[in-house]
Amino acid sequence: MSAHEPPLPPCTPVWRIGEAVDRADIPALCERLALRIAGTGASVIVCDVGGLTRPDAVAVEALARLQLTARRLGRRIRLRGASAELLDLLAFVGLRGVLPLCPEPRAGHFDPPRVPPWRPPDQPHVSS
Repeated sequence: MSAHEPPLPPCTPVWRIGEAVDRADIPALCERLALRIAGTGASVIVCDVGGLTRPDAVAVEALARLQLTARRLGRRIRLRGASAELLDLLAFVGLRGVLPLCPEPRAGHFDPPRVPPWRPPDQPHVSS
């Protein structure tokens, strides 16, 4: 992410990459991603790459093509769980800025949703 890019919205994981990617599977991966996100209103799609045990050029190609698929649909992919090795490969081929990381929540800064406690319909609301 560049210094002038605004912070990303919170992300929800919707896509996982397994241990390895075979080049022949890339078109099917892109097609499945397109089908999965076509009906959603999400602008950011998280690609969880934590399970990618040995990233290589094929994995980088797959991620680049998944990002292209998402962008054609008006969405963007953010990576989560990327290893240092994968980040180094992305930087080496010049795709580090094209495949940014999903922002991780900062430790100690979790704000749980504020939901009022349940009360029976006939019980009046009492402010505390």
